[in-house]
Amino acid sequence: MDLLWILSPIGLPVNLLSGKPRIIKCARCGASMNGMTSPQPYGEDYRRYQCSAAKIKKTCAAKPVPAKLVEKLVIDKLDDFFANPDNLTNLLTQFQEDRETRQVLVDAKLKSLSSQLATVRKGITNTTNAIARHGYSDALSKNLTALEDEQRDLYSQIAEIKLKNSAPVLVPTREQAQRFIERIKQNLHTQDPILTHQTLLGLIHEVTIDRSGKHIIGRVVYYHAPAKKKALIETVSIIRAPVGAPIYRHSFHIAADIPNSGRPKRPRS
Repeated sequence: MDLLWILSPIGLPVNLLSGKPRIIKCARCGASMNGMTSPQPYGEDYRRYQCSAAKIKKTCAAKPVPAKLVEKLVIDKLDDFFANPDNLTNLLTQFQEDRETRQVLVDAKLKSLSSQLATVRKGITNTTNAIARHGYSDALSKNLTALEDEQRDLYSQIAEIKLKNSAPVLVPTREQAQRFIERIKQNLHTQDPILTHQTLLGLIHEVTIDRSGKHIIGRVVYYHAPAKKKALIETVSIIRAPVGAPIYRHSFHIAADIPNSGRPKRPRS
């Protein structure tokens, strides 16, 4: 059962890597992993992530992994990343470079659309003149309707890009970025699991996990997602609340042995 959307920081369990959207996936088959919680009569409830294909379709042999251990490995890697001052410099440099590249792509896209629009408008003029000279025909009417539809679509695309590109994108100073990172680190270790989950969504593209016996191994992929690298408009800004700085083109491996904690036992009276 995925409890993320009905629980808040009132002491109940929340699986930080599931919810909507899920960022944890099975390393064997690529399916999403669902957060599961098993209430225990004594002690802490047992939380785990289980491959949805293994649980529902029975098409994968992956075993569940303990949620608390995986979440700690992921957050520890983020702590290590932010603890290195060189990574902050690289973030700001990459952010500036991506901003410049994005603007080049936006300008090129607008130029292409404007060229297409000029061609379509010329076609509309020619078709209108042909109707005036030769009279109405079904072929000319259909051609004119298609050109007018295409013109509206091009105007819409141009307007949308200009609107999105009109919002100022500020490159923070190193001091500002450091303050943002401190806020992110606080969010990662807050007692509010919903806030921690939201922060992770802004930093991580994907976590893939596999298990062999008592050993788990995985990979944490940070932003940007491959599909978003080429996007004309950034979807996550380094200064945009609540998530803060995206991490560009980084991934780390995680691995650990599952401790033998055993089933919670009845406390002695």
